[in-house]
Amino acid sequence: MESKPPELVDLLWDDVIFQYIFPLLTMKDLYQLRATSKSYKELVEEYLRQLKSLHLHSEQLYLHKFGLDAFQVLSSYCSNLRKVNFTACSWLTDEVLISFFTQNKHITDVNLSLCINLTPKCLQPLIVHAKPLQVLKLNNCTWFTSGCLEALTLHQPYLESIDLSNTSIGDQNAMNMFLKKSKLLRKIHVENVQIITDTSLFYIGQHCPLLTNINIRQNFHVTEKGIRFLLSSCKKLDMVYLRLCPSLSYNFIREISKQVRVDKCNVTNEFFTIVKFPTRQYNLLPADDIL
Repeated sequence: MESKPPELVDLLWDDVIFQYIFPLLTMKDLYQLRATSKSYKELVEEYLRQLKSLHLHSEQLYLHKFGLDAFQVLSSYCSNLRKVNFTACSWLTDEVLISFFTQNKHITDVNLSLCINLTPKCLQPLIVHAKPLQVLKLNNCTWFTSGCLEALTLHQPYLESIDLSNTSIGDQNAMNMFLKKSKLLRKIHVENVQIITDTSLFYIGQHCPLLTNINIRQNFHVTEKGIRFLLSSCKKLDMVYLRLCPSLSYNFIREISKQVRVDKCNVTNEFFTIVKFPTRQYNLLPADDIL
């Protein structure tokens, strides 16, 4: 009598399948495998239970077509996550995210950039219960308000990286208090957030000594005085994004590029100088090459 040929489920789950096979599959692959038999359903669900990182930004079309039921399966079984990336998952709703964040209280890294159909309510369980939250990215989340920022200030003092670019924060005092309390910040991106002024940079310089990376592109209020104070105070600062800040002259950008790396030079009256720069990946120029 011939022996039964080995199947995938016969391999060691933790040491082989979860470590070397399932990380190579897409979420679509996992859902299709889960639907083939009871054994594979148990296998996939056990993998979801021990999953530490979840990235859905590259599979949003599949999940959107499949519906929120697909995400609710993840919410039911993923309870041990540390890092989630839901960039541009516009199909997400407050209801499913509240349930998801309530079940995952050990998350340290969250990216909700371009999730446009949410409200501040979805962040409540994350802000209150996820300790310690270290990375929060909310680029183009126009629903993020000053009230959300005040809650972050109260409950999450250990943030190391935050992206609030293109959000709707309107309270400068709330921003300054957040900067004052966030002493562990290493990266802060506040592109096109017009409440950022020289005063904000003074708060950063005084209270964020570990800062290495800052993005204040498209800002009409920051001046050379604020930037100079920031550079003199944050000794670990390595990268500054300053494009489209009309108060900063090209000569000033040239000057500070000897101290830190800056992004591609400002488009000012010296526009003709840009064309002689070689094209670089991500449009970033090392400090030595900006001249």
